[in-house]
Amino acid sequence: MNMTTNESARLEKWGVYTFNLPAQPLSIKTGERLLKPHGTEKHGIHHCLCIAADPDNHFAVVIPLSSTTHPDGTEKWDVWKNSWHRLPVEGKSACLQIEQIRNIDRIRCLQFIERITSVHDRQIIESKLRGLLGL
Repeated sequence: MNMTTNESARLEKWGVYTFNLPAQPLSIKTGERLLKPHGTEKHGIHHCLCIAADPDNHFAVVIPLSSTTHPDGTEKWDVWKNSWHRLPVEGKSACLQIEQIRNIDRIRCLQFIERITSVHDRQIIESKLRGLLGL
């Protein structure tokens, strides 16, 4: 199932889609002081896991995915954060970085990739989401 921004196919929970994530400014000005946090927000074209979509199909809550290896095949991270989860996507290992959760306009959805069918993965992701959000 390929999608373009003009199609009205519903975004579904547990679907992996390609999104064009907008750049998000991270620096915050408080009075005269400029705060610059460490790290970056993912932006550009990324696979994302949809964890919710609004009833009108205008917005989705997604979590971006990253590849787990460098081009030479070595692991990107020696230590994984508790909020991360390794997930197979398109036959490759991907890192679901749950702290990168965001709401995004449906028009930024470029393509459906696949559906996460593993009940085990779903349960782990939901547990990590509850922990992150304090639910």
